Amino acid sequence: MNELALIRTKSIKDKRLHDAQLIAAIHGQRCFYNRSHFDALRKEAQEEIGIID
Repeated sequence: MNELALIRTKSIKDKRLHDAQLIAAIHGQRCFYNRSHFDALRKEAQEEIGIID
Protein backbone atom coordinates (compact mmCIF):
# COMPACT_ATOMS: atom_id res chain seq x y z
CA MET A 1 0.00 0.00 0.00
CA ASN A 2 1.19 3.47 -0.78
CA GLU A 3 2.23 5.19 2.44
CA LEU A 4 2.31 8.61 0.78
CA ALA A 5 -1.45 8.56 0.26
CA LEU A 6 -2.03 7.75 3.94
CA ILE A 7 0.32 10.51 5.03
CA ARG A 8 -1.42 12.98 2.74
CA THR A 9 -4.90 12.14 4.07
CA LYS A 10 -3.65 12.45 7.67
CA SER A 11 -2.11 15.81 6.81
CA ILE A 12 -5.38 17.03 5.31
CA LYS A 13 -7.33 15.89 8.40
CA ASP A 14 -4.85 17.66 10.68
CA LYS A 15 -5.15 20.87 8.67
CA ARG A 16 -8.96 20.76 8.82
CA LEU A 17 -8.87 20.25 12.58
CA HIS A 18 -6.40 23.11 12.97
CA ASP A 19 -8.63 25.41 10.90
CA ALA A 20 -11.65 24.42 13.00
CA GLN A 21 -9.72 25.19 16.18
CA LEU A 22 -8.86 28.64 14.86
CA ILE A 23 -12.49 29.31 13.99
CA ALA A 24 -13.72 28.23 17.43
CA ALA A 25 -12.74 31.30 19.39
CA ILE A 26 -14.20 32.94 22.45
CA HIS A 27 -13.68 36.70 22.79
CA GLY A 28 -10.82 36.64 20.32
CA GLN A 29 -8.88 34.01 22.27
CA ARG A 30 -8.15 30.62 20.81
CA CYS A 31 -9.90 27.80 22.61
CA PHE A 32 -10.14 24.07 22.16
CA TYR A 33 -12.37 22.90 19.35
CA ASN A 34 -15.81 22.08 20.66
CA ARG A 35 -18.33 20.88 18.09
CA SER A 36 -21.39 22.09 20.01
CA HIS A 37 -19.83 25.53 20.54
CA PHE A 38 -18.91 25.73 16.85
CA ASP A 39 -22.47 24.80 15.86
CA ALA A 40 -23.87 27.45 18.21
CA LEU A 41 -21.62 30.13 16.70
CA ARG A 42 -22.59 29.05 13.18
CA LYS A 43 -26.31 29.15 14.05
CA GLU A 44 -25.92 32.59 15.62
CA ALA A 45 -24.13 33.89 12.53
CA GLN A 46 -26.85 32.48 10.26
CA GLU A 47 -29.54 34.19 12.36
CA GLU A 48 -27.67 37.51 12.14
CA ILE A 49 -27.41 37.18 8.38
CA GLY A 50 -31.13 36.41 8.24
CA ILE A 51 -31.91 39.55 10.26
CA ILE A 52 -29.80 41.75 7.98
CA ASP A 53 -31.43 40.46 4.77
